[in-house]
Amino acid sequence: MTKTVTTFLLAVAALVGATRPAGASTHFQNTSSNTIWAAHKFDSTSGFGCGYDDGCDHASRMTGWWQIAPGGITTVDSRGWGNARHEAYAEDGLGHYWEGGDPVCLGNNGFNTCQYNDSLCNQPTSTYYSFFFARNTTCCGGTCPTNGTIVFPEGGFVH
Repeated sequence: MTKTVTTFLLAVAALVGATRPAGASTHFQNTSSNTIWAAHKFDSTSGFGCGYDDGCDHASRMTGWWQIAPGGITTVDSRGWGNARHEAYAEDGLGHYWEGGDPVCLGNNGFNTCQYNDSLCNQPTSTYYSFFFARNTTCCGGTCPTNGTIVFPEGGFVH
């Protein structure tokens, strides 16, 4: 009976390990000719065979700001791309914006917080930013994409 239990536990460990590939990540890439500042908003999927818990309990995790030089790429999250819904916002210093229709109040300094953190909106240095959806689906299991890149092209856009 002990051998059966041990075999079962090893099989479960192998299955769970297979759904969380090493090196999975989300990247931002600046293909414009200007330096940009970008923020990331995501909702993770957690559970058996799924990714990770973002710690925000039914709200989005928001992180930023990344300063990304022209042609640069940066890792904004080191967990699996396929196990979260991703949104982004960016701007440069010349009036170009990469935005959409999901407004969120954020501090103008660095942050790593949950969306329901209302104290961000009470700061005199906070602003509403409109995030665009970069990936609006989630998945679980071994077929999820492990890496993803959100590209900010020349000239900005309203998504």
